[in-house]
Amino acid sequence: MMVMGTRPQSAPAKGKGFVTRRRRDIVSNYMATHVDPLMHEMITYLLLKQPEDVRGSMLEYLRNPTKCEVSRKVSRKDRIYMVSEISPVLTELLTDVVRARPRKPSEFMIGWLSSRVRAKLADAIAKSKVAHKKILVLGPSGAGKTTLLMGLAGDPEPKPKPTSGFRKYEFEGIAFYDLSGKPKAQRSWVSYFHDVHAVMFVVDSSNLSGVSFDLDHPMIVGKPLLVVANNKQDLNDCGSVEEVAKKLGLETYQHKYKGLVAACACVAGTRDERLDKGLEWLGQKIDENAAILEDRVQADTKIVAERDAENQRRKEERVFRKVLRKAFSEPPEECFSREEGLDFFKNELGAADLPAEAVHLAEICNYQKLALQMMGNFKCPISVKKRTPMDWSQILAYVNQRKKEAWDDVFIAQDNNNNNNNT
Repeated sequence: MMVMGTRPQSAPAKGKGFVTRRRRDIVSNYMATHVDPLMHEMITYLLLKQPEDVRGSMLEYLRNPTKCEVSRKVSRKDRIYMVSEISPVLTELLTDVVRARPRKPSEFMIGWLSSRVRAKLADAIAKSKVAHKKILVLGPSGAGKTTLLMGLAGDPEPKPKPTSGFRKYEFEGIAFYDLSGKPKAQRSWVSYFHDVHAVMFVVDSSNLSGVSFDLDHPMIVGKPLLVVANNKQDLNDCGSVEEVAKKLGLETYQHKYKGLVAACACVAGTRDERLDKGLEWLGQKIDENAAILEDRVQADTKIVAERDAENQRRKEERVFRKVLRKAFSEPPEECFSREEGLDFFKNELGAADLPAEAVHLAEICNYQKLALQMMGNFKCPISVKKRTPMDWSQILAYVNQRKKEAWDDVFIAQDNNNNNNNT
């Protein structure tokens, strides 16, 4: 109806209204056909169960739909639960469903809910007392470690390449260190044990040959351990979680360290609730033992730093003995003339002139190139954070001690043995 005296605007309004009604009809038809039947059964399931974790239970239902037989009337408690717990989640979910109108709404909802459940899990771990949570991910090459981590990071179709060295995946305040599982690379796993709060060990449940792990290493023992039996191809004849646990000797470990080891199965490349629960357990254990684990990481890191410094000191002494032997071999190796050697030493020190102590040190090392470089670094280290500068008297004492050792049969045997071990 048009009001007299007003400007006719019926044509544009009609066109706009038609489009709006058409869109509304499409959405209404889509919801009635694809979504409403699913929602009806799921809401009934939730009202009967009334779980604390609505998103997790919705995800559980969508993965394993069950027919709910209702023989009672809707109670006041049901209505309160519907308004307070279910409706907020449904409103958010259905808004995204309407916006996307996926062909397979069930799969869309599973993906949507999985991302929220994982975010909640990560948030729970992130709120523990550990400031930066670190989880070491180990397992034989080809077990599916990287595939699982890429899936956790949100990649719907992960296509990983074999890991060389290690990769770091970080999200929601949690760092996962994915180490190569190649036989030679497994030797370096121990280098990371001191700096993590928990371990996730992944195995291919269809291939358990050669699977082993040192559960009693002093820097691993007592830390939360989650073993994941990964069914890479969703096969029926894969080893069970129990077989994997037996293979790794988890029963003994569990007996010694109660409550700190668990195992779960999963299918790689899928959103598997079993893995979700396993990671949730791992997060809870980090949270429950946060203070102890953080103290252990700090203490173990200090031990490793002191050990590395001691190893570096011994290595440096071996090298200096070796260059002294070169300096006084027949003929001398890599030695300058006096003039060239002193000029080289000046450049190493960044000095225009050399004090008498420096000239004397260059002489007693026969102007050997590497010896001059090492003494220059003793006096003027590249990083004062890593090395305290030495004065000339300290350097002289160091060189004299190495000269005594260089031709001692005991040290010669030790140095040769070390060279053989490194080849």
